Amino acid sequence: MASVIHLGVLLLISGLVLVSVADVEEQEFLKSVILSNIVSITYGAWIGGYDAVMEDNWKLSDGSAFTFAAWGAGEPNDANGENCMEMHRPTDGKYNDLVCDNSIAYICAQDM
Repeated sequence: MASVIHLGVLLLISGLVLVSVADVEEQEFLKSVILSNIVSITYGAWIGGYDAVMEDNWKLSDGSAFTFAAWGAGEPNDANGENCMEMHRPTDGKYNDLVCDNSIAYICAQDM
């Protein structure tokens, strides 16, 4: 588990990025990974979305276009400066914006 802030250096060194979700099929696959591997009843896992540069202008950490979203009800809400994207386990894998320095699980991807 790590915060997005701490992950930045680790991912840069290893050539990985936080995973971006392009469509419903990828969403369902990652949801199954989270629901079967993360035991937290409060959080899920970091995925590669953020709006830290400009509020409500979501970007993906791998540079791809932000074209698919599965936000939970009332999200994103920017409560307390939430600028990073979590696939939220308690809402069945829906997206939640979360404060970036929370230390939670994460899902990475690597170009093949």
